Amino acid sequence: MKKCLTLPAIRKLEAKGFRVANQPIVTGDIQGIPQVAGYELLPRFLAEDQTILTARDFEQQMGIEDLTTLDALMVQEAIGASVSAESSDLFFSFNLRVSSLSDSGFADFLISRLAVMNTVERSRLVVEIDGSHLADGKSFSNYLPRLKKTLVELTSMGVRICVDGFNHRTNGFRLVSQLPVDAIKFCPEAVKAESRFLEGKCSDSESMDLEVMRSFGVSMRAWGCLVIADGIEARAQTSAAKGMGVTHYQGSAFGQALVEADLPDVLDAPASINRSYRGGDTEVKDFCQAMASG
Repeated sequence: MKKCLTLPAIRKLEAKGFRVANQPIVTGDIQGIPQVAGYELLPRFLAEDQTILTARDFEQQMGIEDLTTLDALMVQEAIGASVSAESSDLFFSFNLRVSSLSDSGFADFLISRLAVMNTVERSRLVVEIDGSHLADGKSFSNYLPRLKKTLVELTSMGVRICVDGFNHRTNGFRLVSQLPVDAIKFCPEAVKAESRFLEGKCSDSESMDLEVMRSFGVSMRAWGCLVIADGIEARAQTSAAKGMGVTHYQGSAFGQALVEADLPDVLDAPASINRSYRGGDTEVKDFCQAMASG
């Protein structure tokens, strides 16, 4: 793990224009004035032509060490956002790779950073995992024992675990059944499929898959879990999502994923998430040393 947390490793990401974007997650009166319940922190990269690109645009060009460094930086950003948040009701979600969470060095780093936070600060964090995307090509089963151990430690500290990209075609059901999960995030395709179902445009097989997901989402909501619908492009989609047990909504209909100063004041975002990671040389060196020693 230490070799991933070097100044050159971080500078390599900075050279690609590393930034952190923030997208609101809302609840409440969706058709009226929804309430901002939290934010997802998303890694972004600023291209030379000023185009904002996602991490997925770069993953094929990045080695596993670069991706682990990226996850470590996202941990730091999420912790900073939580510590500076004025409202205990806000939560901050961020995606960590299964390969990172299954790495003993990364897990030790993560636990050590969380240990210095208080209970309320940790309770604001939601770690998202996606079993459908494994950067190094290994099967999910290779990671399961160590992954479960790490997530059990996180939940014991008050951090919530969310399965991202949830639908019937991914490892979503397997993750929920085998790991300490207390939140799910339906992928955009699942919500769109539910909309087609309500319009009578689904095949029999797709309708059966949706019935399973719908029942699962409603059950999760009944258990007091977060059920988030991602990729909501129009508020009309919220009716379909609500039937799937959804309690929270995320997507362009409620706010784009914005980088630092582009965040509108109306969202009342904590100051720490109005910035991207741009540490000076001294700050970066201290950051590397802190992570390596953790």
